[in-house]
This record gives sequence, C-alpha cells and structure tokens, in this order.
Amino acid sequence: MPARIAGMNIPEDDIERVRYGEDVKAYTVGRYVDPTDPTIMYEKNVLYRIEESPRWNLRPNTEFLPPLSGSSRDNPDIQRVLPAELESEIVQQRKITENMVSVAENSIRTMEQIRLQNIEIMKKLAEHEKLIDEIRNHK
Repeated sequence: MPARIAGMNIPEDDIERVRYGEDVKAYTVGRYVDPTDPTIMYEKNVLYRIEESPRWNLRPNTEFLPPLSGSSRDNPDIQRVLPAELESEIVQQRKITENMVSVAENSIRTMEQIRLQNIEIMKKLAEHEKLIDEIRNHK
C-alpha cells in the first residue's frame, strides 16, 4: 500500500477538484473623461478586473486523493514503521470494539431490568387503583 505524505503539492490537473482559482478578465477601455474631474482625460488602456475570488470546491462526489509518494517498497523506513503502526492500530481498535460490545450488552441488560420493573410498577398501580375504587365504592 503506498504511503501518503502530508504537505505535498496538488498536481495542476487536480487543483480545481479542491479549489477554484480566481477569475480575472481584461477589458479594453477607450478614451474617457474622469467622472469626478472633467479636466482629466484617460487614454485607451486595458482594465483588469477580478470577476470571482478564489474559493473552495464544495461539490459533492468529487473524488480526489492527495498525491501519493512512491511505493512503500521504495522507502525502507516506511516498510519498518507501517506494519508496526498498523498492528498497533488494529490492537487498539479491537480493544475499543470489545469495550463497545460490553457497553452495549450492559445497556441491553439494564434496559431489560427497567422494562421488568416497569411491568411490576404497572401491576402495582393497577392494584392500587382497584383498591382505591373499592374504598370509594364502600363509602
């Protein structure tokens, strides 16, 4: 599996998948008189205007992967570090998964206990209501 190296430049062909550049347009302007000072006239020139500022490309479903370095076979340091890091991550993920399963099982047991307690409470409530009705009917 090739290793990804942080901070590499994005290839020119892929840059618009991540960010749009600014859009600059050139306009040829003929002679004109300054609108704020009629004693000044400007010659024909080119006016450059930024039509759109740079912005991030937020289109969904645009697949882009940052540049990859050479194969891990090309870098002996990565060959040594990558398997050790992966093994460590796998062990850590297994522990987390086991803990999550244990928490889920405890939650299920607790919910079942609450459900059974709720049934008992409802039975006692029904008994109390029955007794209250009997007391009211005897008066």
